[in-house]
Amino acid sequence: MRTRAHYNQEEVDDRHLRVKKAFAALRKQGIYTRQNFWCCQTCAGAALGQYFGTPKGLKWRGYAYWHQQDNVHARTGEAFYLAFGTTKDGDEEAGSKVGADVVAALRAEGVSVSWDGSKHTRICIDEAVARYVAQGVAI
Repeated sequence: MRTRAHYNQEEVDDRHLRVKKAFAALRKQGIYTRQNFWCCQTCAGAALGQYFGTPKGLKWRGYAYWHQQDNVHARTGEAFYLAFGTTKDGDEEAGSKVGADVVAALRAEGVSVSWDGSKHTRICIDEAVARYVAQGVAI
């Protein structure tokens, strides 16, 4: 396995910056984004549920994040996935729209992703980009 020292620091910074830019664009679209958020999807989901129940959380129409386990997977060369969803319970169309918006924002920044269009399937970030992103996480 390659460590951060094996990567060109400019490449790490550039690829991580692309994802950060996409996440910033998503926040402007009303999608709450987090990097390296909580330990796992269960804990992250619980934290999001509490947050979206507050007055501050009501302004968001959806969310996208990866958690600490995702970060570990990316560093070891496994698939790297982003979780996403809507804050509107039971709205199938809204969930798929958030996923499509996340994919579009990442692709607009030159990040290669794959996704089947289902709100039940996480978005996969290209392996090479994922390793760089995981190495560059400072949050």
